[in-house]
Amino acid sequence: MRSVDDETLERMIKAADPARTPVDAPLTLRQIQLRDSIVAGTYVAHRPATRKDRFRWWKTALPVAVLAACLVAVVVLSVGSIRPQSALALTPPALHFVPTGQTSQQLLQMLERHASGAPAGPARPERGSRTVGWYAQITQDETAGTTAVIAPQVTTIAWASDQSGSIRTVAGKPYWADESGSAIPHAAAPAEGALISEMTFGPGEYEPSVRDEPGTSSKALADFLESAGLTSDGDAADMLDAIGNAFSSWTLTTEQQLTLIKMLLARPDAEILGAATDRAGRAVIGIAADSHRFPGTQKVLLVSGDTGRIVGLETVATSPSEAVPAGAVISYSLWDTPSEP
Repeated sequence: MRSVDDETLERMIKAADPARTPVDAPLTLRQIQLRDSIVAGTYVAHRPATRKDRFRWWKTALPVAVLAACLVAVVVLSVGSIRPQSALALTPPALHFVPTGQTSQQLLQMLERHASGAPAGPARPERGSRTVGWYAQITQDETAGTTAVIAPQVTTIAWASDQSGSIRTVAGKPYWADESGSAIPHAAAPAEGALISEMTFGPGEYEPSVRDEPGTSSKALADFLESAGLTSDGDAADMLDAIGNAFSSWTLTTEQQLTLIKMLLARPDAEILGAATDRAGRAVIGIAADSHRFPGTQKVLLVSGDTGRIVGLETVATSPSEAVPAGAVISYSLWDTPSEP
């Protein structure tokens, strides 16, 4: 069995979860969430994390390579004799987008119209979020089959202005990557609703991705994304990374989300992919951006056609590597999903 080379793995790690903080900085909420999911893997330990566990991680300085390995939110494949088409069977199925022919202005008008009649979203920004994400690691050898179980995780975050808070992660509903309808063996994935980790933070202990409540203007939201890691020279894909990072700590109003979408569509490197049905069965519009910082990957923002809200973010490989073929879904996060996993 042959492993992915270090250079390919490092590029995938950076593309899936770009690092924008100093190496010696405390782990952020996003990093803790990813760490827990990778440590859990397919076979999940159902013991909630204790305060002792949490502080052991927060106070340990890890070298860059080790830290990156702990925080991967991507599929890691041992390629061996895997063919590109069989490697696709190990990742979530790609969404199928149907072009709508809409211009940016027409899309915005449609979203604003639908949002005006939809009771979705909070009346003001809320500290916290609920995210359904795919953080599986998959290993393939020369004798095993080429199908895999996708085991999503549902993470609920709540925090207060005094920087106290909690993070609770449970198993979502598992499914076969090849979309087969056969039953999933109990040993292949944690049962839906199984507790993966639970942590609480006292005042001053929780570090959100963005601390200050965002305003509603384009300038205020640009500052919000800057706090979430978007640099002045960032491209549209970097903007989507910053949105994903910010959404780990805040649930925005529909007005704020529509402004973010307008800001994204104003960028020349953002592309409207068309309409699709997302992994939660919702009608969505995809807006994509190829990453220049991490060549070979594309970020896809999913916007609900019914509510005008941002409901997902996916990372897709656009060029083949030793680990995955072009078209493979590297990771995804969903928001505004039903309250039960």
